[in-house]
Amino acid sequence: MSETWEMPIPRAGDIVLYSTDRQNFANATIGFVYKRPGGTTIDILVFTPSGWVDRRSVHHKDDPGWLESKHWGADGAWELAQITQDIQRAVDVLGAWQDAEEEKPVKGIKNVNGK
Repeated sequence: MSETWEMPIPRAGDIVLYSTDRQNFANATIGFVYKRPGGTTIDILVFTPSGWVDRRSVHHKDDPGWLESKHWGADGAWELAQITQDIQRAVDVLGAWQDAEEEKPVKGIKNVNGK
């Protein structure tokens, strides 16, 4: 049974890295997600020396379709920047902590239920 690839789910405003290098994802530049138009693509504002460039329907660098397609390669690819990954992990940890602490009132601090 082969595994199905799933794209990481970015949100509008997330910081990503963008590159047109299909082999090594080299010379990546910073970009910001501004839209997720489809299940496997995002729209990115990419920062370049000449200013902001709008890149539409960009596939993730690990998307098998991007790796195999002759046409999609010219559109470049993205991956989550380390800071975005760190923020997502922190949000997950905070959510788990809040769930665990929900029933344990701490003196002077109200939990999400107001207790």
